[in-house]
Amino acid sequence: MRYIRVISENFPGPKTCELNAITAGPPIVGNDDERNPDSPRRFMTGKSTWKKRKKQHGGSCGGWRMSSFHKMSQIKAFLSFLWNLAILCNFCLTALPQKPENISCFYHYKHILNCSWISGREIPNDTNCTISTNGKDKPGKMKDGSCIVEQVLFVDYITQVKVPMFGEEGFNVTPQYKKYIVKPGPPQIMKVEGMKEMLRVHLRKKPEEPDYDPFMCQIQYQATAKNISANISIPIEHYVRNQIANLTGLWNFTNYTVAVRCRLREPHESSPWSEWSNKVTGRTEEQAPLKVDLWRVIETIHPNERRVHLLWEVNKGFPSSGIITGYTVRYIAENSNITFEKKYSQKELVILSLTEDTYNISFTAHNSAGESPEATIRVPSSKDEKTMKPKIVHLKASALKEKMNLTWDLTDSEIDGYLIEWYESEENTYKRSWHRIRNTTKWTSPKGILKKFKCYNFSVYPLCKDEIKKPTSISIYFHENVPSSGPDPELENVGKDYATIKWKEIPKSKRNGVIINYTIIYETDNKLLEETVDGSILKYKLKSLQPLTNYKVWIKANTTIGGTTGSQLSFFTVLLSTTDIILAAIFIGIFMTCLLSFGLLWALKYKMIKRICWPQIPHPVIASCPAVSQKFILGNSSSEDDINILKIDTCNENELPLLNPENCFKQANFTAEIKAFW
Repeated sequence: MRYIRVISENFPGPKTCELNAITAGPPIVGNDDERNPDSPRRFMTGKSTWKKRKKQHGGSCGGWRMSSFHKMSQIKAFLSFLWNLAILCNFCLTALPQKPENISCFYHYKHILNCSWISGREIPNDTNCTISTNGKDKPGKMKDGSCIVEQVLFVDYITQVKVPMFGEEGFNVTPQYKKYIVKPGPPQIMKVEGMKEMLRVHLRKKPEEPDYDPFMCQIQYQATAKNISANISIPIEHYVRNQIANLTGLWNFTNYTVAVRCRLREPHESSPWSEWSNKVTGRTEEQAPLKVDLWRVIETIHPNERRVHLLWEVNKGFPSSGIITGYTVRYIAENSNITFEKKYSQKELVILSLTEDTYNISFTAHNSAGESPEATIRVPSSKDEKTMKPKIVHLKASALKEKMNLTWDLTDSEIDGYLIEWYESEENTYKRSWHRIRNTTKWTSPKGILKKFKCYNFSVYPLCKDEIKKPTSISIYFHENVPSSGPDPELENVGKDYATIKWKEIPKSKRNGVIINYTIIYETDNKLLEETVDGSILKYKLKSLQPLTNYKVWIKANTTIGGTTGSQLSFFTVLLSTTDIILAAIFIGIFMTCLLSFGLLWALKYKMIKRICWPQIPHPVIASCPAVSQKFILGNSSSEDDINILKIDTCNENELPLLNPENCFKQANFTAEIKAFW
């Protein structure tokens, strides 16, 4: 709800009166002004409307409220008018161009008159303009803020410049005479010859420039590798079109850019300069190479043969020596008078095969200008290398933000210098860098030469005069990170309750730090177990596993920063262990052996076995008749045994006094049946 609080001291009643009825409630029926709450005409709708509103809302204020709102609407309309008027005036003032000041004119040999000014609003191209020369108006066109009149053949002086958009009035110019405003074009640089510590510049006037005007030219030259420039001035006399200028005192084998500008030498030194010519690049001649920084890497093949790799760094200081085309190496053993010499091309590796003796090696580089001074190095004998004692102790390395810092202690006061050598472990071991220092036992690497997360080998060689002593070395990562990849596990052996897992070392290029340990992670039935082993171990035996169970295994390689897990390995444990299978095989073997042996014995000695296992027991009745018992014995032949015929002799009563003969035969029959059954 909108409301207006009116404060009055001249009316009776309360000091304030809230006119809520004006904006609250239903809109007034009528035109748009009446329906608009902000329209001034809404408050001028007549007495009937106002009375209706007063009755509807019970207003308590008098009729003075209408006049107050009417005044406020008038004030609002007046302020809006002032705002629009200010915008219109600003636009009109901006649209009006400022009159030009500091007008300057130039006359070119191509019969072109050019007048320009520094201040003033930019004028569109192709706008008409006029320049008054010799009392006559010359029509021209605006181009890039200048009034240009072409085909002006005769000019003595300029008095006025006129641009219609500034009005009909022209702008007077301090009279400028032609001989003071002639602006020549830049000369042509035909050629720049390189010489020793010098450049020779060949200049030529442009064809449209007359021969009779003498010029004063300025040559600006700058070394491309250095932000240092210099100028020299040379004259071009009457009727001379070509000129040669020598730039001396320059650096050898250095590129220089050359540019030239000229002005009329007469009648006044304030004659306008031409524009600078296009830059032309020339290079001075090369000089003989500077002395190289020589180093060596010794590789022992066997006790009587060594391979020496020579490394060198060309002096990269400014100025450059030139383009090296080859190298010459001379070497001689200290116990020999024979000097060997070999020549190598620029890109050829220098590898010498030497014996176990001490050698002195000299190295020179050469180009088209000559040879460099000799660089020498001494290779100690194999015996000296073995017997040397280190002169440096407590070598420490620490990685800073972008540099590596080395510190060490010295045990020999005769040491007068050090050579720090470093190389990346996984790269070619013969690609090395080095730096020589003196009178200090600490070294900080140059910024930006080391790669992060790479392992470097640093060696500090003590130097004593011309001798290189035994080095002390250290390996360190330049900052560490988690490994780029983890190990891939392999199953070497699996049993009933164990499994042997092995893995390969992560390549050095992917370690990003020292592997301090490995974590073996294995899972079964959603149960996760871990085992941690030292970083030097590449095989581990998992124990206490469940038989005939599926396991999943991962290997995690850890550095001081964190770890990375490799691929997954799945395997099943077996139901029976090897011991179980061996014992079962032995038992079955013994059982089969016994069974086979018994079968063979039965086949070969079954009678004997039968007599042993089932001996014949005489019938108690027949055994009591000795005469009869002899006759009731079965035959020995196999046929008789198979047929089971019982041979019987008649029993005599006299021989069997105690038995009835009939009973005797019954007993015999019974014995025969028993035999047949067996």
